[in-house]
Amino acid sequence: MKFLKIDNKNSNSRLDKYLYRLYPGVPKSLFFKLIRKGVIKVNRKKTSPQYLLQTNDEVKVPEISLSPQPEKNISQQIHLKTLYRDDDLIIIDKPVGIAVQGGTKQKFNVIDQAEHQFNLKIYPVHRLDKETSGCLIFALNYNAARDISEQFSQNIIKKKYYAVTVGVPSWQTITIDRPIIQKNRTGIDTLSAITKCRKISQSQEYSLLQVEPLTGRKHQIRIHLSQLGFPILGDVKYSKTKVTDIERMYLHASMIAFSHPSTRQKMSFVAASPKSFSALFENH
Repeated sequence: MKFLKIDNKNSNSRLDKYLYRLYPGVPKSLFFKLIRKGVIKVNRKKTSPQYLLQTNDEVKVPEISLSPQPEKNISQQIHLKTLYRDDDLIIIDKPVGIAVQGGTKQKFNVIDQAEHQFNLKIYPVHRLDKETSGCLIFALNYNAARDISEQFSQNIIKKKYYAVTVGVPSWQTITIDRPIIQKNRTGIDTLSAITKCRKISQSQEYSLLQVEPLTGRKHQIRIHLSQLGFPILGDVKYSKTKVTDIERMYLHASMIAFSHPSTRQKMSFVAASPKSFSALFENH
């Protein structure tokens, strides 16, 4: 790590622009990522790329290689279906089985695929699980990313999902109001979580539900349905029932609604339910 002391000459410079000048051979996207993840800090605190530096600020920067960046793993077999696109946003129908962001165990990810396919810098504003398909928003600039992220944090954005569960509940509709326990760096958080469910169809073994999470907790739908005793078909993490010959987890983000970050227009988008969902109920 390097610790850079800000002098009078660089005072009032934006953090990102200061770093661009200091390391002209490094992609801007890398700096954005390192700042967002808190790898690059100012005065030992996480900050934003737009932070205005002050004299005597201390910027912590990792050892950055100026060698060419490795090629991203791109699959020619994956084509992202576009539901909407303008200068601020892209909404896609995420395919099942591919993670949104890269990781040590991920060969491909949606962000790299999107940046390659659209030839644009992508700003992720939310996630879907690797085994979940459906509506996924990407911002195309910092202001749009900040606005959409704020809508998510305030639970303004409305989302609906289709879920196939193992077992058939007796109820037609239910509101699940149960806290979710999540681990963090300092201990355990108990977070409020509310999920609305409506039964659409059923067979002897399975149910098709329309699910609306009113809060945005990690794995909220999967945890709540498992707690009720109706885990999602194909969910290997939260289901004790092992079902063979199932190719995916049956959770699909079918609808998303929000306010456009520039025009404030109310917008909603639908990703059609995969045929494999309805196929389970064709004879019922």
